[in-house]
Amino acid sequence: MKNPMCEYGCIPNSQTPEVMDELRASAVPWDGDITKTPAVVEWRSFEAALKNMPDIETHWWTRFNWQEYFTASQEYRPNCAGFGLSNAATMRTLIQTAFQYSEQKPQKYNPFMTWLLSKGGSVYGGQSISMMAKYGNEVGLFLTSDVGDYDPAKSSTHRSDQANENAKKHQVSFCLYEGNDPAEAILEACRKGFTVFLGNSVGIAPGRVTDENGVEVVEISGAWAHAHAGGGFQIVNGVRYLYWMNSHDAIYPAKDGTPPIGGWMSEHTLRRFLSGSFADVCFIIYAECPYDLTLKPTLTIA
Repeated sequence: MKNPMCEYGCIPNSQTPEVMDELRASAVPWDGDITKTPAVVEWRSFEAALKNMPDIETHWWTRFNWQEYFTASQEYRPNCAGFGLSNAATMRTLIQTAFQYSEQKPQKYNPFMTWLLSKGGSVYGGQSISMMAKYGNEVGLFLTSDVGDYDPAKSSTHRSDQANENAKKHQVSFCLYEGNDPAEAILEACRKGFTVFLGNSVGIAPGRVTDENGVEVVEISGAWAHAHAGGGFQIVNGVRYLYWMNSHDAIYPAKDGTPPIGGWMSEHTLRRFLSGSFADVCFIIYAECPYDLTLKPTLTIA
C-alpha cells in the first residue's frame, strides 16, 4: 500500500547546489554521435544535436513485457527518485535494444540500492534529480540478479563486489536541462528516442480518461514533491503525447496496450504538470547495458 509520504520524496535541485555546480563543471559538448557519448552532456549541445536527429519508434512495450523489467510500486518508502532514475534508464535501454542497438541485453534493476547509496544508507527523506543522476553514473544501477528484487523492508547497503562491478557496467549518460521551455524539450527528446527523469510539484490523478483524440490520458490532480520518468512518444491529430511512468502501482489501466504504471500525457497537460513551484528535468542520453557482462565500464566521469 502506498503511504502518503512516498509522494514527498523529491528534493528540488536548488537544495543541492553543490551537486549542480559539480555536474555543470563535468558537462561537455556532444555532437550527437551515440558511439562517443560523454558521461555528462552539456544542455545546449544536446539541444542542438536533437535538431539533426531522425524520429524513431519509441513504443518499447510492443517488444517487451513491462512486468519483466519494472517494479510497479515504491510502496511506503520516499525513494521515488530512485525509481524515476531506474525507470528512465530501463525505458532508454528497451528503446535502444528494440529500435537502435539490438545487441544489448536488458536487465531488471532494483531501484532501491543506488538511491540508498546516494543517501549514505538512510531511508528517510527524499533525494534530488541531480544527485540521483550523479549516482546513476558514478555508481550505476544494480541488477536484481545481484541484489534481489525490490523490498521496501530491506534497507541494507550490503552488496557483493560482483554486484558493484555489474552496476558499473550499467551506468547512465545524462543531460540536465537548463532551458526555458522544459515541455518542448521533453517532447522533442522523447520523439528522438531519449527518455526523461524528472521531479516536480504538480500531481497526477489515479486512472486515465479518454480525450477528444481517443487517447487514454492521465490528468492533473493535487500536489506532490515527486520524481518519475517518461519514455515514449506519439502524435494523434496533431497533438503530441508523452508516455509518462510513475511508481505508485498499476493504477492507470488502459486498453491501448501501454503499461498501467503510467499513461499518455498530452502537451497541454505536460505544460501544466511542469508549471508548479519546481520542475527539474534530466535526460537519459544513453543507458549502458552490455550484452556481455565481462565488458569494461565506459561512462565513468573523467
